[in-house]
Amino acid sequence: MLHPKNVFQATSKENVMAGEFEVGDTVQLKSGGDVMTVEKMESETVTCVWMQEKKVMRDTFVRATLEKFTPAW
Repeated sequence: MLHPKNVFQATSKENVMAGEFEVGDTVQLKSGGDVMTVEKMESETVTCVWMQEKKVMRDTFVRATLEKFTPAW
């Protein structure tokens, strides 16, 4: 049984493992593409920003289409 103090920590770890994101995380479409930064989150969607040819781009994606970006190095 988890001590009440540890319940939040366990829940946070489970969310990370389930593919949840936080504002500021870097993500990428599961199909590839530009690395983006999470700007805003709704219940089913995530708004991301990224740079493309010196322009700030912004779009909203369904959560299930994104994954956290992990650099290869």
